[in-house]
Amino acid sequence: MKLVHISTEKFWRGGEQQIAYLINHLNDRGVENYLICDANSEMEKYAIDNNLNYFSINYVNSINPIAILKLSKLIKQINPDYVHLHSSKAHTLGLLAGKLINFDQFILHRRVIFPIKQKQINIWKYNTPRLLKIICISKAVEEEVEKIVKDPEKITVIHSAIDLNRFKNISNEKKLHEEFDFEEDNKLVVNVSALNREKNLETFIKAASLVLRKSDVNIKFLIVGEGPEKDNLMELTRTLNIEDHVIFTGFRKDVPNILLQSDLFVLTSISEGLGSSILDAFASGVPAVASKVGGIPEIVIDNYTGYTLEPGDEEGFAFNILKLIENNTLRKELSENALQLVSDYSIKSMIDKYLQLYKELEGKG
Repeated sequence: MKLVHISTEKFWRGGEQQIAYLINHLNDRGVENYLICDANSEMEKYAIDNNLNYFSINYVNSINPIAILKLSKLIKQINPDYVHLHSSKAHTLGLLAGKLINFDQFILHRRVIFPIKQKQINIWKYNTPRLLKIICISKAVEEEVEKIVKDPEKITVIHSAIDLNRFKNISNEKKLHEEFDFEEDNKLVVNVSALNREKNLETFIKAASLVLRKSDVNIKFLIVGEGPEKDNLMELTRTLNIEDHVIFTGFRKDVPNILLQSDLFVLTSISEGLGSSILDAFASGVPAVASKVGGIPEIVIDNYTGYTLEPGDEEGFAFNILKLIENNTLRKELSENALQLVSDYSIKSMIDKYLQLYKELEGKG
């Protein structure tokens, strides 16, 4: 079997990691993969470093005629069984390229929870017979897609995966305590995300302020990541006079190590397709307190792997952070449940589902 993956993003985020898992592990299972990515993107750098079969195009936008023509020529040249469209831009470009060469074997990935506008172009994009399947990363995303797709049989859910091997054989030495000069008894509450408005880290910081006022436990709050809101968030910690308790670590490559040293994971986003950073926390045996948005309630199950709150509920977040930080027995119980749940999100499990999907599509063909 031969597959093409169209990736249009310049930067590396969760979706690009999923594409990498998919290509590498399908290769290992005997499937031939070709990546067509944006020129000078992080995905192209990854393809070069990992010796992937790839081509690059300067996409510019979703209707760039030069990009569409180049894409159509590459698809015709490779002659794949299926073409995976990994973003909204890839969705448009791929279908238009396919129209030029009469190619009709597309599979779309939908990783975001945003509502799809009922515009004529979107109605065509989601209902054209050229699109065989729409893969959603959570049931919540599926519910949004169902609002525009006329044939529900076209939609399926395959959750994002995490590489469980990243969390094995990691030293549990308290290196963060040394690096940031924490005290031995410090409890660590961590958030790993891009520092943008969607992640709503103002709620994380305000909840931290409430916790610090109400608890005698020695707690540090870690924000791991970079983004455009960093200066505003740092200013907020100064305004609340908690800058010594909220640590901005910046971008880190040692996230598994950080999570292993943490006591609790907190995600205060206003929108998430699934919340795969929570799965990373679970793989480290760390329970979560998170917003009740998107696919998060599918993995953060109240009183089983953590607790969910409405976005922006600072008091609710603070209450549940305190509850878990101050109750070691409860935290340990939820930690064990989280480890058990995350085993269903392995790369092997995801790849098995894709291979089954291809088998079903072949049967229909």
